[in-house]
Amino acid sequence: MRDDFSGKDWQEFELDDVQAFLDRADDEPLTWEAKGTTLDPHEVRKQVGGFANSHEGGYLILGASKPEDAWMLDGVEFPGDPAATVTDYVADGVRPIPEGLDVRSFALPDDRHVAVVKIPPTSTPPTIVRGTVYERLPGQTRPVKDVVRLAELFARGESARVRSQAASRRLLNDLNEQMGSIPDGTARIGTGYAAAGYAPDISSRLFAQSFREELFAAVETTLGFVVDQPPNGYRVTEFSHSQEAVFCQFDPMLTFPGGSGSWFVRADWGGAVAVITTRQIDVVTDTLVAASVIPSMKVAEAVGSLLSPGGDRYAHVAFLGSPFDAAVVNRVIRMDRGPLGIAAADDLKGGIERELKRALGDLAFEPEEP
Repeated sequence: MRDDFSGKDWQEFELDDVQAFLDRADDEPLTWEAKGTTLDPHEVRKQVGGFANSHEGGYLILGASKPEDAWMLDGVEFPGDPAATVTDYVADGVRPIPEGLDVRSFALPDDRHVAVVKIPPTSTPPTIVRGTVYERLPGQTRPVKDVVRLAELFARGESARVRSQAASRRLLNDLNEQMGSIPDGTARIGTGYAAAGYAPDISSRLFAQSFREELFAAVETTLGFVVDQPPNGYRVTEFSHSQEAVFCQFDPMLTFPGGSGSWFVRADWGGAVAVITTRQIDVVTDTLVAASVIPSMKVAEAVGSLLSPGGDRYAHVAFLGSPFDAAVVNRVIRMDRGPLGIAAADDLKGGIERELKRALGDLAFEPEEP
């Protein structure tokens, strides 16, 4: 959705701009709704659900009424801070909560406020409000009762999930191919990462000069090393653009370029991110997942967050190279994970360790249910 209201940036509009917006607004709006002069928690949840299930999202104005022919901003009484109140209402019965939902409020006399709620579309519809699916129609938000329409919403969400799962695998494979053949005795461990939805116009962020600095900072913060600071730092040995992606290579200053401990990052204009690290190992040790897989997932999460993801996240983990040759065909062990929460890497460590052991032919039992 557009990150503005009434023609101004979301963080810049004032109460007068809300009034001006209403004065010239359509009588049967599709992308906004005004409610007042009382605050109804269910009505808030209902409108959030309806706008979240639309393609564009929308805005909910609380504290506006139209007693005759003109809108008035008379405000409503909130039981506490308006933003916290709306957030609590939404958390109490809306699933999934639209990522990026935000509230601007303006104080009026007599402890009343006008609040504007920004509701982004959900990436994986439908959003369900206490068991009911709502959709936005011109001038109203209504329950979805038609089974065909309901199936369409579920199909839209499932399609988004399938696309993100495929994107996580595809980009990791692309990065591995870009790196060429794998030297003997070297393993590549990597993660592909993608979300079900993204804010529009990723290219304007991906190919901006600021993204390069943000990528470096994300890698430094996540891995705990410093770029271009000898003797123990890493150097950026390549930063490049293709038509559809950004590529970056980090090499440790104390080893040969592309050798053990190097990191490779690729982000594409669809929003997916792939991260591969190289290791010179002959056998798989218990520390491999903690030293390579989890850091690669964290880098992918950190870089991916720069591209404004939304909805479910999916990760594809791959182990490539000679230590895994005997276990599977094509020198690859693959694992899919998701849907994931935000910053989920640490929670996945134990499961990945056990699955890797089983792929290599070792016994690894899952924890018993209590």
